[in-house]
Amino acid sequence: AEVELIRTLSSNYPLFMVIGANFGVWVTALAAAHPTVHVYCFEPRPNTFSGLSDNIALNGLRNVTALQLAVSDAAGVFRFQITENASNLNRLAPIKSSAEDLHRGRFTGARTTEVRSVVLDDFCRDHGIDRIGFLKIDVEGADVCVLRGARDLLRRRAIELMLIEVDPDNLRE
Repeated sequence: AEVELIRTLSSNYPLFMVIGANFGVWVTALAAAHPTVHVYCFEPRPNTFSGLSDNIALNGLRNVTALQLAVSDAAGVFRFQITENASNLNRLAPIKSSAEDLHRGRFTGARTTEVRSVVLDDFCRDHGIDRIGFLKIDVEGADVCVLRGARDLLRRRAIELMLIEVDPDNLRE
């Protein structure tokens, strides 16, 4: 279903974004399927960003801009929680220590680092981006923060299609 979705996306607005790109499975698929579309992707974790950059280069994708940034409702520096064995679980660290993992054990031994964050509305304004054809968000619970930071884009209906991967437990945390 995801492959079919990628193939059928419209190029009416020739700009796609992937927030929480991880190693770039979606990024490489989008960029390869739509070579006339520019894809911006955001991945804050240094090691994962390095792998993302390698995948973009190995696939010869010239229509991708990768940024080592988190996206949230505030610009600045945030704590980011890293699990060494499962990069798909990396996320902005929960603010409340009581919500660290709802006692599921996924983050036992996790460490934190600091990452820079941007607000999507500000990023788009600063880069002259008026519309987004497709926006994919996979940020392990910080979904609402990303959407708050896109208030202007959402109010103007400047995003043609959006896909949000939601983990209810991460969202609660």
